[in-house]
Amino acid sequence: MPSPRPVTRTSARRREAESEWRWNGEQETSILFDVFALSQQVRTLLQIAMHDAGMRADDYAVYSVLFEAGPLTLTEAAHRLGMPVTTAADYLRAVVARGHASKQRHPSDSRAFLLTLTPAGTRAHRRAHTSFQRAYEAIVRDYVKKGTQVFVEGKIQTRSWDDKESGQKRYRTEILVNELS
Repeated sequence: MPSPRPVTRTSARRREAESEWRWNGEQETSILFDVFALSQQVRTLLQIAMHDAGMRADDYAVYSVLFEAGPLTLTEAAHRLGMPVTTAADYLRAVVARGHASKQRHPSDSRAFLLTLTPAGTRAHRRAHTSFQRAYEAIVRDYVKKGTQVFVEGKIQTRSWDDKESGQKRYRTEILVNELS
């Protein structure tokens, strides 16, 4: 029988942080404060979930914008990230310095550059996506309850196969979710 994992300060802090981000449903505050508090809770959740992802959650957001919508100008990336241009510039400068994004002169605006992920940047994003997906699933599990209306964007996929044991034709219908809100 394997011995239990020792409790380290890091794992104890992680468990404490994990319990702190959960909403207890009792506070009554303004909607603006609730949005702020939720933002902080999501940030904490993402930091916990992405501790082994090879990048921080805010870096993952920058990579995701380039992955989903690139190539983009600095201004377009900043707008999509909801950041001031100067803040987005700092993040994007680091991504370029890592060799994870490239800059190409904009074809119709000689003052601007288009930023796009390199193959190495795409691989880094893909690796980090697994950790992000864990966090996303935790949010859905904790906040979406039976009877809650949600908007699901994706596609329905039906598969069939012959069951080797019974010889019967089996069917499975899956909902492949692209976005949930």
